[in-house]
Amino acid sequence: MCHTDSCSESSINADKDEWQVWGPTVGSEIHYPTLRPTHDRPDNTTVPPPNIFLPHMPPPQENETGRIETSAPVASNPSPKFLDAGHVNPQNVPRSLLTTTPSSAVVFSGPEAKRPSPMTHMLVSSVHRGNRKSRRPYLFTDCTTLMSDFRKNREKHWEFSEILGHVVEFSNDQHGSRFIQGKLETITDEQKQRAFEEIHPKHTEELIQNVFGNYVIQKFLDHGMMGQKDAIADVVIRRALDFSIHIYGCRVVQKLIDYVPESGHKIIIQLLEKDILTCIKNPHGNHVIQKIIQVVNPNLLTFLPSISENILDLATHSYGCRVLQRCLEYISPEYLEGLLESIHRHTIELMQDQYGNYVIQFIIEQGRAKDRNIVISKIIKNLVALSHHKYASNVCEKALVHTDSDGRHKLIQEIMTMAPDFDNTIVKMMNDQYANYVLQRSLLLVEGNQRETLFARVKPLVLALREATPQNTKRQGPLLSIERIVNDFYQTQPQRPRQVAENSA
Repeated sequence: MCHTDSCSESSINADKDEWQVWGPTVGSEIHYPTLRPTHDRPDNTTVPPPNIFLPHMPPPQENETGRIETSAPVASNPSPKFLDAGHVNPQNVPRSLLTTTPSSAVVFSGPEAKRPSPMTHMLVSSVHRGNRKSRRPYLFTDCTTLMSDFRKNREKHWEFSEILGHVVEFSNDQHGSRFIQGKLETITDEQKQRAFEEIHPKHTEELIQNVFGNYVIQKFLDHGMMGQKDAIADVVIRRALDFSIHIYGCRVVQKLIDYVPESGHKIIIQLLEKDILTCIKNPHGNHVIQKIIQVVNPNLLTFLPSISENILDLATHSYGCRVLQRCLEYISPEYLEGLLESIHRHTIELMQDQYGNYVIQFIIEQGRAKDRNIVISKIIKNLVALSHHKYASNVCEKALVHTDSDGRHKLIQEIMTMAPDFDNTIVKMMNDQYANYVLQRSLLLVEGNQRETLFARVKPLVLALREATPQNTKRQGPLLSIERIVNDFYQTQPQRPRQVAENSA
């Protein structure tokens, strides 16, 4: 693109077929069309529209009067909605022009032709249907007559034989793709083969990565013939990593994992293993790894040591933590010893991470009793400090819910123990935006004699804090919740002598 003084003759001639916006020049400076509403013209005058020409036409010639002459017809009726080349209103440019590619139209006006600004294509494409951020990118709708008829007459009962010869085009269309998917369940093997020959091998990779075409490929894996499935498997395995990290290709890879035997699983894992961390951290690749963990024999999961070696990096990643949870859910414990040892080394650190805390919660909720007890033992020593943390407080609540009676008694006893600096631990938890939830959970789950002792300590403190806390503040809500739990407890309890409270002082 030329942006300064002039463009060479050769560079202009080399791009005659590109989208060219011809504008007037002043001296050696090129003035390109700019967006400006019609009503902004200072004199409110009306000018004819810019001349619009189809592609591949000869460049205009200037006659003796200085006017541009071309062999193409020129728009004749002036319209007040159109502006001159210096003030193009793209909202009034014909719709057919706005939805074409840069090589499909040429717009120019003025005595001398120059190449467009680099922003021209972006400018024109951005005005289609407005500039709303929520708009999806415009999809070009050029299609054959058959595809056009199908879109207009979807209520008609179409036969699969009618679209043969256009299978790839229909696969790339939303409604055409659905039509093919439905027909593949019922059509004959001969029709399947004819359709597949249109797709493979030329268009297989294209459809795997297409927003609608990938469903057709998946349907062939479900209802295609054995040779067709094997042909698709060869294409997918050849580019396993590329497809695994593709937004649509990853779906085909997951479907293929359900189809191929163990020998195919082994090949796929070998191809992904050297880039396993990339796949796990990828928004699409992580689903492929999760599928492998769910379906494949654990003996073939040779990438587990790599996960164990990078446990802290993966557990604190938004996608990595999901893969770790699938490992804990589907893989037999004998294959997870190294993985669990790595997690236990970083338990406290993971509890305080926005993603790592979910891994620890999963162990507490669904892990083996042995692993759960290891986590609980580390929480007991740090319960009060962890309960004040945004993410770790959630883990503390889960620990109170899922541990056994002995573990719960130890956790609550930690709350009732006076801090070394003689600050009341319960008061600090009541005043904290996260720890108060741990205290509430403790009040709901405490058992036996420890229950009466805990409530006897909490009741006078919550009443004192309620009186000292200003109304309509954020601290008021948690205090009201704690007070409600305390009141419910004493309303359901028979009258007891004050000895319990005195003993707890």
